[in-house]
Formats: sequence, structure tokens, C-alpha cells
Amino acid sequence: SEVHMLRTLDNPETAKGRNIGMMGWTKFPENRLDQMVRALVEEGPVAVAVAAGPDWNYYRRGIMLPSGCDTNFVISHAVVLYGFGGIGKRKFWRLKNSWGRDWGEHGHLRLSRLDHEEAYCGWDSEPEVGSGCKGGPSKVWACGSCGLLYDAAVPHFLPYGSKEAEQSRMMRVPSVGVVSRRV
Repeated sequence: SEVHMLRTLDNPETAKGRNIGMMGWTKFPENRLDQMVRALVEEGPVAVAVAAGPDWNYYRRGIMLPSGCDTNFVISHAVVLYGFGGIGKRKFWRLKNSWGRDWGEHGHLRLSRLDHEEAYCGWDSEPEVGSGCKGGPSKVWACGSCGLLYDAAVPHFLPYGSKEAEQSRMMRVPSVGVVSRRV
């Protein structure tokens, strides 16, 4: 049944990263554009934390300017950075959000990519709202459009198609068949 499937997916033992084939991650030094872009090109999508401002709720299409981000640089939301591009002289990052296909450009956002991402910075005075921990610093320096350079990591998975990957990515649930565990 659907309830059984949800219980299985929510079970702490089956929800561990290793059970979906994730073997670890590489976190980048804070506010370093070069390493993040290199990983994006060489390894694939990068998980990034951003300062999503109120304008994110109303985004439908186009290239969002940094003014649409939280102007206080409070890092509060995670998205997947999966590419970059440009239209004429306007450059942008390609981001995948978790708010569903009805948000933005079918669940995606084009965020303005600045010429000097590492120099566009501000103090996040509420790091605990995002990736900060209790007892950590009371403020952190975040750079890039929406602060996307501050906290970035690349997940590492078992090779796709390997026996170990398939065993860890799929689990059999008797009443509903095979349930995908892909991230």
C-alpha cells in the first residue's frame, strides 16, 4: 500500500545516504568560484545553499537578478546548481529547485551570473537559519548571486549501473513493487 511505501521511505534505517548509493560528498571552501565551476563541469551537479528572498516565491521565468535574493544574505534554502549559460551579454546559473514543476521554469530557475561573483558578498547574520549549527559563528561572509558560493558540495555516488548501486538504489516493497531511491 502507499502508506507502507511512505513508512519504508521515512524509516531512518532505509533513508541513510548509503542506501541511495551516496558514498560521501566533497564540500568546497567557502566563496570559491573556481573550484565550484570546475566540479560542476567535471563531476556534475553541485548542491548549493542560497539566500532565497521573497521574490523567489513569485518567480515564473526569465533571469532573476541578485536583487530578487534575500538582501541580508541570510542563507536559508538549498537547490541544485546544474549548469550555466548566457543570452547575449546576460549570463546566468541554472538551478533546480524542490518546489515542484509549477514553480519557475518547470521547477528550474535562471539566476544572474555576475562578472565578479566572489566580490558580491554580504554578512549572513543568521547562519543557523541555513547550514549553520547551534554554537557556530554568529555571522558568516557569503558571496555570489544569492550567496550561492558560500556553502556548496558535490555528492559522490556508486557508479550508475553497478550491482552495488542498483542494490542500494532500489528496494522491494511487496505491495507496490519497486520503489526508486534515486536522489
